[in-house]
Amino acid sequence: MPEAEHQLTYFLLRYAPNIVRGEFVNLGVFLYDPTAQRFESRLLDDFRHIRRLHPTADLNLLARLAEQFEQEIFEVLPTQVLPEAGMVTLADYIARLQTYSNLLEFTPPKAVLTRNFDAELDRLYETYVREPRYPTRLAATMENTRAWVRAKLNAALRTAGLLARLERRVSVAAFTQPGDPFAFDFGYRTDSRRGFIHALALGRELDRAKVVAYTAERVRTRLEADKLGAEFTAVVEAMPTLENAGAQVSARILSEQEITLVPVAELARYVASLRETLVEGRRAPRLPPARLPRRHPRYSYSQPIELVSEQTHAKLSASTANISRGGVFVSSRVILPVGHRVWLSLLAGDKPLEALAVVRHAREGIGMGLEFEQLGPTSQSALGTLIDMLAAL
Repeated sequence: MPEAEHQLTYFLLRYAPNIVRGEFVNLGVFLYDPTAQRFESRLLDDFRHIRRLHPTADLNLLARLAEQFEQEIFEVLPTQVLPEAGMVTLADYIARLQTYSNLLEFTPPKAVLTRNFDAELDRLYETYVREPRYPTRLAATMENTRAWVRAKLNAALRTAGLLARLERRVSVAAFTQPGDPFAFDFGYRTDSRRGFIHALALGRELDRAKVVAYTAERVRTRLEADKLGAEFTAVVEAMPTLENAGAQVSARILSEQEITLVPVAELARYVASLRETLVEGRRAPRLPPARLPRRHPRYSYSQPIELVSEQTHAKLSASTANISRGGVFVSSRVILPVGHRVWLSLLAGDKPLEALAVVRHAREGIGMGLEFEQLGPTSQSALGTLIDMLAAL
């Protein structure tokens, strides 16, 4: 028997810079189920198209105001919309929120009949909020934006029934600096660790990738001081190809901070793993890190190597495990910090090779990967000859 229809209430959040002209843009939709006391919303992630209506609009302010409304509605409204207890009605509460800003306004609440809350929220968003999609070349390029990635993430979490179990817009000011505006899209907690999820467009957002990596390092450090673990997931449009240098850089920056990359195509698998942790109460195995395509093939090469710290001038003798045109992996029980620079020297065949290199990744008790930063002409020639010889074997 099909589920009976029941009445929900929805209202829209609008940007209205000029009340006299009656111009507005819908920024989001809120849906309320009075029986289940359930609230959900879908807001635009990118407000840039507002500039077509109002070229001088402060987009950062609009985003903060919209997020403030969303946060207050989800945290405060469920405790106040209880008319039977003598508290305010939904319309009264929205009217109070309306006094916060003359740029944003709420539409009067309207009733809608539906059998499925989530499907109705999607329908309302598609009908009233999302920009129309036109079959143009420009529209096709928008598929790889952060807004597109985040929409895919939201849909996957909603389908799995996980949205209610996740924190939204997780502020990091307590971990970094007071007033830090950055917030992870979602967060969750278990007995021994905290998790953070963020949508990211690798090919377009190198600066955001740097912010996420820096923030993850600060958050992890603070949580470790409290004896808690931390895990970070970046949901991205796709794994970078060799042709997309910008995406490659973003991916490596994130990987250095042990941030798991999950392409949109793998969302179903990731969400299933997350559900095991949050719903079924058992620790799901971590997804294996996505492998980035290598810029340079590696070749096994065992040779003594000398390292001298650029900072302390301390010396370390070790041996190489493999080598490429971009760097070398050093087998060593002594591990240097990621980002530490060293001068290295070894024999490339029968010719000396000297270079300045930086530690890009390390594995405790196994070794560390060094990336060449400076190679003189003689060392470049020696390395090229060695690689050609190893490739021919």
